[in-house]
Amino acid sequence: MPALTAAWLLATFPSCFLAAAWPSGKARACKAHIPGSIPGAASSFLNGSLANGRDGPFMLYCLLRSAGVAELVDKETKMTSKVRVGIVGAGGIGGLGKRKNSHAGGYRRIDERELVSIADINEERLHQFGNEWEIPEEQRYKTASEMYSKANLDVVSVTTHNLYHHQPVIEAAEAGIKVIMVEKPIAISVEWARKMVDACDNSGSRLIAEHTRRFLPHYQKIKKMITDGLIGDVRTVETSGARPLLHNGTHTVDYAF
Repeated sequence: MPALTAAWLLATFPSCFLAAAWPSGKARACKAHIPGSIPGAASSFLNGSLANGRDGPFMLYCLLRSAGVAELVDKETKMTSKVRVGIVGAGGIGGLGKRKNSHAGGYRRIDERELVSIADINEERLHQFGNEWEIPEEQRYKTASEMYSKANLDVVSVTTHNLYHHQPVIEAAEAGIKVIMVEKPIAISVEWARKMVDACDNSGSRLIAEHTRRFLPHYQKIKKMITDGLIGDVRTVETSGARPLLHNGTHTVDYAF
């Protein structure tokens, strides 16, 4: 991909910052996306060959399995306990209403993890979420920063409104959270996306932008058809669908990469 085209796409579609990756590592966003220390996991993750589900935490599950859960926590602990997970944003994507197809639902299907805490500024939703997922009241926080300082997390999912992805991610990196999954789009501006990537680069956190459609069977089939050369050299991708570009539209931009 020509450098100018790549730069234009990154500037135009900021959600691609972490969704798109160059195996060579030339894109600085890749350092936060998936570190070069686990090339096997990175390759499988980027090719969408590890999963056949659609919930976001399944991607993290794949990374946990491929990289080795012990690698995601302090090596000195020898991983004698489960990975501790928290969620910022008690909405439907996070799991409100006990949605199975949600971050909370995905984490509950992973044996190696423990969903320990939730943070949301809306107290009603905070306690509804906590009750539905059996999170103790003392682990329900009104701010992300308080949760980070008290819950001793290894992993956090940021499922807030698109406008508010940046602050919880930056605060999580500064708090030393080892794996940070953020809903797409990564941010609503390139400026904020860069600050998020910088924060994770500085802290050594792994930042994953949640683009789940690459794991859907029909997306994988199209990818295989292209890889096998069945439809020639793809130069243009056209799509239509509901919701704006910086919401569901980011899935298409992600897959175009």
